[in-house]
Formats: sequence, C-alpha cells, structure tokens
Amino acid sequence: MTAALLCLAAPSGEVRAEGGSDADKALRFPGHLGLTGFMDMVDARTPGVLHIRTGIRYRATLRDRNFEAATGSLSKQEQEHTLDAYLGVSFLGLVDAAIRLPYIISRKEKNNRKGLADVADLEDDGFANVDLAGKISLTIGPFDVAPFLYGRLPSGERDIRDFAELNYGGAATFSTLNGYLSLHANVAGVQFEGGTAGVRYRVGLAFVLWASDSYLLRVFAYGDGIEYEGSGDSDIDAEFGVQGILFGLLTVELGVSVRLIDGGHVDDTIKREIRALNASSAGSSLSKHFEDDGSWALTVGIGTMF
Repeated sequence: MTAALLCLAAPSGEVRAEGGSDADKALRFPGHLGLTGFMDMVDARTPGVLHIRTGIRYRATLRDRNFEAATGSLSKQEQEHTLDAYLGVSFLGLVDAAIRLPYIISRKEKNNRKGLADVADLEDDGFANVDLAGKISLTIGPFDVAPFLYGRLPSGERDIRDFAELNYGGAATFSTLNGYLSLHANVAGVQFEGGTAGVRYRVGLAFVLWASDSYLLRVFAYGDGIEYEGSGDSDIDAEFGVQGILFGLLTVELGVSVRLIDGGHVDDTIKREIRALNASSAGSSLSKHFEDDGSWALTVGIGTMF
C-alpha cells in the first residue's frame, strides 16, 4: 500500500525525464511570475533535472473608468508601462521558484467635466515591488497538482510603490494527446496590505501547434477572475496569446488581456480623490460606482532557457 501511494504522488518531472514527446518542451515556458506557465496562469507541472529561465517582458496596460453624478463626473484613465526582469529555476521535477523585478513608467490622466475643477496629470517612473514565487509539483493519478505561494514585497520607490500582496493557493493541470493539449486551473486566496482580501481563479487551456527538436509554438487562452471580499461581483478578464521556442534556447511570447466584466472595485487612492472632489465642489455627489469604458493589456517578452 505504501509503495502504491508513493508511485501515485511521485514528482511530475521524474516521470517525464524518462521520455515523452517534443511537446514536453512547453513545460519550460515562464509565466508572468517567472514560474512555469503562461501569463498569470501557473502550470502545475515542473520540468525535471535542472532548468533555468530568464528574460525581460514589456507590458502595456490601459484602464479607463467614468464616475458619474447628477452635478458632475470624473473620467480617470490610467496607462502603465512595465518592464520586468525575471529569473526562474526548476529542479528534480518537483520544486519551482522565481523572482521578478519590475520597472514602471505610468501615466494617470484625470478629466473632470460639468464644472468640476481640473486635476493635473501625474507621471511616475522607477523600480516597483520585488515579486517572489514558488511551487511544489506532484502527480496524482492523471493530474499534476501544485500548491504555490506568491508574495509582493513593498520595496519599490515611494512614488509608485504598490501595496504588499500575498497569494496562496493551488494549480492543477491535465495533459493529453501526448502532451500537445493541456487543461489548467488555478485557485488562490489573496491578501492585500490594508486589510483587503479576495479570491482569484483561472481556468483555461494550452495547445502546442508545432514542435520539433529546436522549435515549438504554443497557443493558450483562459479566463481570469477575482472577487474581492464583501463584493458580489467579480472582475473577469479574457487572456490569450502565443509562446514560442527558437533554436532550442530562446523563448518569445505575445499576450493580450481584455476586461469582460468589471466588478466595480476601486482602491483607496480613487476613494480619496472622489471624497476630495465632492468636498471641493458644492453639490457634487460623485460615488465610487463607475462605468468601465475599456480596459486591456498587451504583453511582449523574450528570454532564454537552459
């Protein structure tokens, strides 16, 4: 019985190290955190022996929201341009760890209408928070599962520093068609500095279109949602893109994110701005409720692995 249980829960990479198809090279792709995966999706699988991946990634994000009231309105558009440097290490088909350092150039534009005073544009740039992530992969029957932990340390420059953040959860992956098709799911609790909490969930798939000794092309798509504590609605994004391996060494990626449903969550910074505008404009009754006028993100990356 003990031997059977050990076989059932064997580290995923040890089994794959014995063989497999050319599609298994897709296990080495880095997600945004530097762990194996695609964009924010964490792949429950970990390649065997020792694998190192590093690179840079550019991400452009646009968020456009419109706050309305009978006596005024506030249109707030945020553009953020992030350049990430990441390093990920996998070994023994069991442990996967990564570190990411972002450099951010952001532009926040606020346009007030119907008599409210204009608010000046704000531009910031500098190093943001250091992100640390890790996971442990196990194979249970036909599935790979991996508890993971991701922490964002509030170590960035003062003007652009984000709140500390902690994600703790699990990833599951089921692969078929000799590794060419894989189904993925992530569920995690999220804790933000300041007492805000939520649940993040992702479900999607990845498919290897073409694989050879030195080249590989994979496409992916998934839904990404987060529901904040005390909120009945979720922010839900559609994420899709393509990843490639060139010459057996270089990795390239292109990803797109589009907001499908906005749950209406606003952070403390926006709440303070609304309160200040209401106080400075007699009769203004702006609330924290808004219309999402368009939110999307584009990611381009290049890296190397060995």
